[in-house]
Amino acid sequence: MSRQPFPGIITSVEAQAKTRRHLGERVNVFVGEKFSFAVDADLAARRGLRAGRTLDNDELAALLQEDGDAKAYARALHFLGYRVRSAGEIRTRLKR
Repeated sequence: MSRQPFPGIITSVEAQAKTRRHLGERVNVFVGEKFSFAVDADLAARRGLRAGRTLDNDELAALLQEDGDAKAYARALHFLGYRVRSAGEIRTRLKR
């Protein structure tokens, strides 16, 4: 069962207790005291996500798109930083 993020007034923004190296630092965003979605911590800071701020549908969609880009970037850095990769390995991974 997948939960859909929902707009509204942010009641809290909390750092995730467990950090996954391939995703980087992330925060959980709560709307109306319920978990709504998680985003990259730097993105949350840049976008000014804090308690009391209202998110509408359009802003939420843009935020989640930007978070998807941040996740892809963090995963790429993790892949490249893990060990030296050949050009063929990188091509194969990008095709996947």
